[in-house]
Amino acid sequence: MAAFNICLRSYPIPQPYPKHIRNFEVEVGTAVLKRPQHLIIGMYAVSLHSQVELMLATAFSKLLGSDPAPTVAMLNSLRNGRIRREAMIAVAKDILSHEEMKVFRAVLSVTKSVEKERNKLAHWLWGVDDQLPDKVILVDPSIMAKVNTMTTLLEAKGNNNLETSDVEAVIEQMRASCLVYSITHLKAIAERMVDSNAAATNLSIYLGSDKGSATRRNAEAVFQNIKDIKEQL
Repeated sequence: MAAFNICLRSYPIPQPYPKHIRNFEVEVGTAVLKRPQHLIIGMYAVSLHSQVELMLATAFSKLLGSDPAPTVAMLNSLRNGRIRREAMIAVAKDILSHEEMKVFRAVLSVTKSVEKERNKLAHWLWGVDDQLPDKVILVDPSIMAKVNTMTTLLEAKGNNNLETSDVEAVIEQMRASCLVYSITHLKAIAERMVDSNAAATNLSIYLGSDKGSATRRNAEAVFQNIKDIKEQL
């Protein structure tokens, strides 16, 4: 199994729903109206990640010396990011030199590090809570599905048979499904996506150029300006 270095830079981390707020009032579906700036930044980050995936596929096609269209189609068929990266590394190890392989792994490490955040932005539910006026709440749909099941079971019990512990269990599950994002959190993710996109784009230039050429040297210089790449080379 392929091993990846871990990027150690410090980034602001989204927070759980605050425990000091007793009334859980997250409203899903209105973030576009109530927090448009947050949504714009989040969707900008998602769109950048789409470019990252395209540029990685383009870089891989240059590695193979092939028409990019079938390569893009093949990689897109591998929906699991880990499997896709392992497939790329398995092929690259037989083609690239030791130094080139270090660059290749470093770029994949950087793109991997932002994938989970992209998935939350793209697939979790966007909500707001007026008690947190400068934040958006991203809600894990897998946990909310459990909450819906619990709620259905409670409704079947009827109000007269409800225990306080039953209600509290639902509320705790709802709280656990949430992460709170500020503008600062979203901007940090977008900035990481910019670096990730620059790394993937530059990898395509790097692999498409001859060793020792001016283009290759320029590409190497660009990698030195991307901190998470530089730390791994």
